[in-house]
Amino acid sequence: MITILIADDLPENRHILISLFTGHGYEVLPATNGAEALALAQSSPPDLILTDILMPVMDGFELCRRWKRDARLKSIPFIFYTATYTDPKDERLALSLGADRYLIKPQKIEVLLEVVREVLEDHPRERDLLSPLPPGDERELLCQHREEMLRLHNEALAKKLQQKIDEFETEKQEHERTSERLRKALEELAQSRSRRDIPRA
Repeated sequence: MITILIADDLPENRHILISLFTGHGYEVLPATNGAEALALAQSSPPDLILTDILMPVMDGFELCRRWKRDARLKSIPFIFYTATYTDPKDERLALSLGADRYLIKPQKIEVLLEVVREVLEDHPRERDLLSPLPPGDERELLCQHREEMLRLHNEALAKKLQQKIDEFETEKQEHERTSERLRKALEELAQSRSRRDIPRA
């Protein structure tokens, strides 16, 4: 059975991809970040990796760089699947690092499956889409992307924190409303009992 390693930090994304590929006869190894994906691959090399870029601990670009420098992994097909990095320079960097394909989320199911089949069938092959970047240019682009990824990570963390604050405020308000309803119910119950306890003349 063909094994696909999926690297994505969002549980809902992993669930969708796992369901998709297992439903079409693939075995799937899930990872939550680049470092975890690399460790899994080094322990049990997959037949293909499909990875996000913006992830904690180790991003997709760094994962690809290390992947292609690993003697056991470098010939294994590498596909980026990202919703964040949509600029042509992002794709150019990815291909210069050795990626086989660069896909923008979301893709139709049939497209994603077809790309995976094509890459598995064509690999290994001569990559003639773009010539590799000179080492200096590659380092410069990687540096720029690390700075951009740090900024995006900070924005994502701030957004998640705000969501948690909003959720807490909503829960707090609901709790206060529930407490108020309970207080009124207890008051009404006490008043009802008090009326029943008043001696009749």
